Amino acid sequence: MRRVLRRALFLALLTHAMPAGAAPLAVGDTLRLPRLEDQHGRAFDVAPATRTLLFAADKAASDLVMQVFDGIGAERLDAMQLRYVADISAMPALVTSMFALPALRKRAYPVGLARDATLTAELPREGGSVTVLRIEAGRITALAYAATPGALKRALGLPE
Repeated sequence: MRRVLRRALFLALLTHAMPAGAAPLAVGDTLRLPRLEDQHGRAFDVAPATRTLLFAADKAASDLVMQVFDGIGAERLDAMQLRYVADISAMPALVTSMFALPALRKRAYPVGLARDATLTAELPREGGSVTVLRIEAGRITALAYAATPGALKRALGLPE
């Protein structure tokens, strides 16, 4: 019995860890993100009309997105058919609930929050950079990284 339990635990852990080792998505791949929640606890998913997905895998990338978005209205972001996902899985729960979520709730735009790193394991990333994915009919058509406000604005076709 003990052996069976140990084997089941091993298989469960192995299955749970598998997405982290998966190869990152690339141009031509189909984008399939699980349903996330936004900063208000509402369902957040990448709609079929989405043309651009921004992904921040770390705090530096998230700060960069917020810096650029602060000068843009929510209506303009909607018109751009843009969605933004932030991986907050490394953030301690206390910091998330006491500081990050209250700050995010002040934002006029939705932020998809990945509280578990496996949810975004297949998204490409570079440390300190925002991943910019162009999407058409659910497929990734272009992939870029932006490490500065100017680079992110250029990637989004915004004036610097």
